[in-house]
This record gives sequence, C-alpha cells and structure tokens, in this order.
Amino acid sequence: MVEESAPSLVKQINAIYHDVEAQFYNARHPEIFDYEQEELLGMARLVVERLSGFDTVTCIDFGTGTGFIPEFFAKTLMGYEKPSFRWVLCDISLTMLQVARERLKNRGCQVLGCVVMDAERPAFKAGSADVITVNSVLHHLPAPQEFVRECLGLLHYGGLLVISHEPKLGYYRSFLWHVVKGVQYVYSRLKYLRTALQPRQQVGNSRNALFWEQVESKLGAAKITHLSREQVQKLVDFHSPTAGGSLGPNRGLDALHLVSGGWEIVQTHTYAHLGKLALKQPKHSLLRRIDKVLRVVFPRAGSLFWVVARKAQQ
Repeated sequence: MVEESAPSLVKQINAIYHDVEAQFYNARHPEIFDYEQEELLGMARLVVERLSGFDTVTCIDFGTGTGFIPEFFAKTLMGYEKPSFRWVLCDISLTMLQVARERLKNRGCQVLGCVVMDAERPAFKAGSADVITVNSVLHHLPAPQEFVRECLGLLHYGGLLVISHEPKLGYYRSFLWHVVKGVQYVYSRLKYLRTALQPRQQVGNSRNALFWEQVESKLGAAKITHLSREQVQKLVDFHSPTAGGSLGPNRGLDALHLVSGGWEIVQTHTYAHLGKLALKQPKHSLLRRIDKVLRVVFPRAGSLFWVVARKAQQ
C-alpha cells in the first residue's frame, strides 16, 4: 500500500510531518549536530575551496529544515576572506522556514529569501544559482532523479550540486552489514551501557509521544486517518531502507546514478558504517571508535553518502 501511494499523498504527509517536526528537529536528529559535524564541515570546506575565485556565491538550499547547512557553511567560511555566500532557503514546510530564518539571524548567514516549495517543481530561473545544497531530502521525494535533473537547469555551467545525508543503496545487503549485526548483538548484551542510556531513552520516548500526537492531530484535520505511524514514517522516508522501523534492503539511493548525465563528480564519500547504531548514539565513544575502524577497512561501504557534482560544460 505504502509503495503504491500517490506522489501527492507522499508530499502532503511530508509537509504535515515536517511542520510538526520543526520544533523537535534538533532533539530528534542529534546525528546531524554531533556525529555528522566532521563530515558536513569537510564537505563544506571542499565546496568553499572549489569556489575560492568567486566574490559572492548564490546558493539555493532545498529542504533547508532548521537551516543547519547554511550554518555549517558559515562556520567554514570564517577561515576564508571570500567568497561570500547568499542563501535562498526552500522547504515544503512553512514552519521549518520560519525556524530556519530565526535561527540564522545571528549566525553570519546572508538570507536572500525563504520560499515554500515542492523540491521536484522548483520555481527559479535557469542559471540562477552557483550552488545547490540538499541535505537529507532526496529520500523523502517520490522521484529524486527528477529533482536532480531540474538542478541542471537551475545551475550555470560549472555550478555545484551538493547532496548529503542520503541512504546508500546496497548497504543492508553488504558483507559489512553482517559485521554490524554482530556488533549490534554484542552491544545489546552490555547491560551497563543500556542502564547508562535508559534516562535519555525515557525523555526521548516522552518527546516522541508528544511529536506523534501532534502529527496525528494534523493528519486527522487533513482527513488522513487510515495510516498507522509506521506507514506514515514509510511515506515520509520514502526511499530509506529503515523507514517505519522495518528493514527494506532494496531501498536506498545510488550516488553515481543520481548524478549521471550532465554532471561531473567532484567527490563522493560514504560514512556511518555502523548504520543507525552509531547515529542514535552520536556521542558514544566505543561506537565512534568501532565506526572509525570500519571506515578504514570498508571506505566505500558506509550506510550514508554525500556527493559533490559539477554541472558539465556542453
């Protein structure tokens, strides 16, 4: 049923879900601000260095959420005299945009405007952007490849597309996943770790219950009452292998496929080799050490990826 849902329903549920999530986002996604800090800063540094000859850069941030991508770039730019980034923030959720604008006021980000928009139907002039950033968005879209094709028209030749925090197709079919399952088994048997984590889980469960109460209230107002929480989550994280608490090993995205045709790959990188085990506990020192070892042994086999691609000259 979920796999056959109309794209319009997927987008409607995403808008409702993220309107509610705006007030919970940082608490629900600690991995972006803890585990992924190093990854995102490294990615931003690569982009800034590629644009060092520019005085100003116009960047469209699709699915901006609470504005963490412009914030990461602002941190990176503190070490450079130029370029100066100007941001257009886009999201399907008006509430997310309001939170992002307020968040970025005093963080060194020049915001040109905020636009409520379906990412698959961007309403910008051709060649209007130097850079397009899209973090943790493509797996929410029914047709991510269509969005990437639209980006070709929005960028001038030589412009950069930056895709990050996307689930890697094939991770849950790989040899590494069997290794990770073994780590998970051992980890689940360490009672002292579970005891240490229990207080945070209790707080998290309370917050999660409040979140879902608000989502279900908004879904009811929109006359969408036939879906379970698991089905809603699967529609929100449409291409995610772990959406809705179940494992779909054939779901995920292929970085090389996304940026084929009209693109030149600048760099691509995988990370989160322990999958959600490390993402859910981003400050856990033991898990971070294991993850670092797996990065060395399996450098191209992480569960998530980022890719920077350049619009090729005709």
